[in-house]
Amino acid sequence: MGGRPVKLNTLLTHVILRETQGDLDLDINSIRMDSRKIEPGDLFAAVKDFYRDGHSYIAHAVEQGAAAVLLSDPPNEEIGVPWVRVHNVLECLGPMCSRLHDFPSKKMAVIGVTGTNGKTTTAKMLEAIIASDAQKGGFIGTTGVSYGSTKVHTGLTTPEAPEFQELLSKMLSEGVQSAAVEVSSHGITLKRVHGTDFSCGVFTGLGRDHLDFHEDMSDYAETKINWMLGAVDHSPVGRGGVVPLDDETGRIILSEFRGNIYSFGFDEEADIYPQALEYSAKGTSGRLASPSGSLSLNLNVPGKHNVRNAMAAAGAALIMGIEPISIVEGLQSFKGVPGRFESIDNERDLFIYVDYAHTPDALQAALKSLREISSGRVIAVFGCGGDRDRAKRPEMAQAAVENADIIVVTSDNPRSEDPDVIISDILVGVPGGANGERVFVEADRRAAIKSAVEMAEPGDAILIAGKGHETSQIIGDKVIPFDDAQIVREVLAS
Repeated sequence: MGGRPVKLNTLLTHVILRETQGDLDLDINSIRMDSRKIEPGDLFAAVKDFYRDGHSYIAHAVEQGAAAVLLSDPPNEEIGVPWVRVHNVLECLGPMCSRLHDFPSKKMAVIGVTGTNGKTTTAKMLEAIIASDAQKGGFIGTTGVSYGSTKVHTGLTTPEAPEFQELLSKMLSEGVQSAAVEVSSHGITLKRVHGTDFSCGVFTGLGRDHLDFHEDMSDYAETKINWMLGAVDHSPVGRGGVVPLDDETGRIILSEFRGNIYSFGFDEEADIYPQALEYSAKGTSGRLASPSGSLSLNLNVPGKHNVRNAMAAAGAALIMGIEPISIVEGLQSFKGVPGRFESIDNERDLFIYVDYAHTPDALQAALKSLREISSGRVIAVFGCGGDRDRAKRPEMAQAAVENADIIVVTSDNPRSEDPDVIISDILVGVPGGANGERVFVEADRRAAIKSAVEMAEPGDAILIAGKGHETSQIIGDKVIPFDDAQIVREVLAS
């Protein structure tokens, strides 16, 4: 994982120590949180958080060859290797991993993108703009990691601190000059990006999500605000931030941000706003008013929500000093992200899109975009994840009822829950429930997709929401291959 070894006592610079045992003047090759991945010469970080207690795996890590252990609880028995006790392992982990890799974020531009919806597309648009600016760019996010010819799937929107800093280091060694990275609320709370010097921060907006993790919406908002006002505004290499003017949390950040900051939105009071927009199923054209003048806008991805993403990306690019021509060309070159309002070609004159929309706001935005590009009925196929925020379920239904003509409620990773119970929770938000005329229920997701395609008429639009880029369905403890886009194509071909 690491490059050259670094002395443990060097890694502990600026770390407040509670207790130590053993010689700390020893070489550390890597820092790892998973005892199964420990190799000789590594430091094992015994993380204790919502999900795990790494102290239970100290013995295994030592057996695997750990040179030392970083922990927060006093050891119950002799460990056999030097150990360091701190107040909070996660607090220390990011800065230590950054130091291990010689502070990669100080030597490249790291643009963080946070918010409930639009993170992936905004960050990928930034990646395209960076490329148009003749820079080597990189991306870390929900759909994986990319830089140069390298493409890796990490499984997390924001990887754990050791992997995150290692990825930045690898990018830097490959000549990457600017990286656009998604910063999730989990990533912020669990300190995955702690120790990273952000050059720019983008906040895309706040909607209901992750309330199985955060106490409430206020706590969720505070997480975003604190990151923007802390990690971004106080960054030693920070150039500024970008926020939506039509979002309450965005306006709070705007009012308290001390550095350079741009607002975006569809209101002319924003620093960046669109003009003369023309929507089609293939994309959107128009102009963007900005502090650097009027920019031509030619998006090859459809939907009003993608105009919003483009404004956020353009704002970040301007903050970073990228020339307007590179912004224009980068946005035009952007071809979309798999599973993000992904169009499915067909010969039935249907507008079919697969999207990751799994929040009420995202579902509403995607369905409204369909209204703008199609003249027929709008059909929504969606479900809600099991073992997640139950209160969100009727709100998802309400978003669908208000913005679609026909709704097919189905399953979407029920996990340990009964799919029928989840569907019942969703239907609380449907006046009158499933009536077989406008609202249908089909727990089998493949059958639900087939039903939507079969009932559609030429000119109709279908949104298959929730999974997006995901390629599996989680039912109980089984992970079953399931790709919405592939299923749609199979149904169309049958």
